[in-house]
Amino acid sequence: MFGPDRCPQIKLSPEDRAMYDYAARKFLQDTVAERAKFNAKNIDLQHWAFVKRRKEVNIFSSVPGSTNRSTILMVGTGLIDGRLEDVMGGLHCDTTHGLRTAKVLLGYDLKDGSVLNAHERRTPEDPFRFAGIKWFAGKCAWGLLHDRDALTYERMGTTTDARGHELTYHTLQSIKRPEWPSESTPGMLRQHTASCYLYRRHHRTNKTEIFLWGSILKFGSAPEKAIQLGVASTWLNVVRSPRGGRAKQFSALMDEADSHQWMPSSLEAPARIATSVAAANRSSGRTRFARAVTRACARTAPSSTTSSSSASKSHLDPKPNSSLSGYDTSECSTVSMSLSSSRSSRRDSFLSRTFSFKRPLDPFRPRVSLSDDEAPDELDLDW
Repeated sequence: MFGPDRCPQIKLSPEDRAMYDYAARKFLQDTVAERAKFNAKNIDLQHWAFVKRRKEVNIFSSVPGSTNRSTILMVGTGLIDGRLEDVMGGLHCDTTHGLRTAKVLLGYDLKDGSVLNAHERRTPEDPFRFAGIKWFAGKCAWGLLHDRDALTYERMGTTTDARGHELTYHTLQSIKRPEWPSESTPGMLRQHTASCYLYRRHHRTNKTEIFLWGSILKFGSAPEKAIQLGVASTWLNVVRSPRGGRAKQFSALMDEADSHQWMPSSLEAPARIATSVAAANRSSGRTRFARAVTRACARTAPSSTTSSSSASKSHLDPKPNSSLSGYDTSECSTVSMSLSSSRSSRRDSFLSRTFSFKRPLDPFRPRVSLSDDEAPDELDLDW
């Protein structure tokens, strides 16, 4: 079965789901344990070498390397300038349009992408939930060899460490599926990778603490240092996630305003956001998906002669959907709509309803034993 974008829809058997979830659970446990052992304020230079920094996040590579000599092991740590809700909102996507829009806003040089399976989706009470298969292709960083694509099983949600600290997680692990083999994308080389992101509120600064642990299979004849720089550049795109999360909130506010036929106090915000996205895309040479996002912004801004009920609407991300399959065919948009001051109390009420972060207990909550995980307090970074 194929979706509207001609990518296959993959249906997982219970056995496949159990296998992928077991691997993700083990990977998450290992990452939580690594986080407990890693001292970001006193990096052991005999074990970790600095690779790249973006804003307040640093990436290091393992000096001893992995037990598998063909694998590069890397770690990242630091602070993202944004609330946890904005960070996760900018990363979460469970539809093909949402995936493409999120990748563009994060700064990926995306060529194509699709959500091939989504058997767990978010709900208003659990907005970070996702489990499924994603495929995306992009230009190889630093111009190394061929362009790359990746087919990954991903999980997002919340967990706790041994001391009861709540962490949000995002695991990505390369998989092989007969429905979407590597040769299905001519001119691309399939990248094999595994990465796990852990996020935690940093209350003192109102930022988000991040710990990233992952590995990537060496490819081609490129020098290992060049591969490390390329991978680090890709992983560091996560620092841009808050702007994507805020854009989704603006889009949801616009939808609420349209549904109530509220009159906006200004039409400058949609044009300003569309212009900023277009400028960012031009400066970094984005692909056709970036242009599609900008066009959607322009289409969404209503003219003075068009009523809000007849204006074309498009959304950055669809509302939470409990459906286990299917593809979203709505347009993408990064439009914000500022509401009049008389509606401020109603707007606050809408935000509290739509973005409720009192999540129910997550059945996918692996824990690390106390002996393995002496979780540190919040990072006190001086960078």
